[in-house]
Amino acid sequence: MRIIGGREEKRQKAEPQHPRTAPRALVVDDDETLLELLDKLLEFIGFVSTGAVNGQLALDEYRRALSTRPYTIILAGIHMPVMNGLQFGRAIRRIDTDIPMVAMSGYVTWRNETDASSTPMGVGYDLFLEKPFTLFQLQHAILMSAMKHNCLEILEKVDFHALWAGPSKEP
Repeated sequence: MRIIGGREEKRQKAEPQHPRTAPRALVVDDDETLLELLDKLLEFIGFVSTGAVNGQLALDEYRRALSTRPYTIILAGIHMPVMNGLQFGRAIRRIDTDIPMVAMSGYVTWRNETDASSTPMGVGYDLFLEKPFTLFQLQHAILMSAMKHNCLEILEKVDFHALWAGPSKEP
């Protein structure tokens, strides 16, 4: 995984296991350990991912990728420096109303919010994952978000059974 704005910004040296046609995930969170963990989980089910440590860096990356190879899904934290997840979500929805987007946070402060524009769903995220979340919850959120947008690239190419099948037992 390439982590944009990370402690040591660098591109992963090993080639991804999945071909260039694999769905692409843009993962945004200020916790680099979480970015690395999500990269491994997403790769296991068929994604190639890029991480960014704040919304502004992710927005710049998203715009850059539009001219080359656009992202298929976005997973974004809410509480981040520079540009938070709500600001990032609004900015993405001004560019693309149809990309699947899942919000993630351990700080659920908007449950009693009366102003919808102050909530992840109010700014355009499809679903919300409360940290910590399980592998099943992650897969379910990706699947539901992809179904909402009829995103065939995810629905046809991602192995949603991979995490349940376990490691291969080939000799």
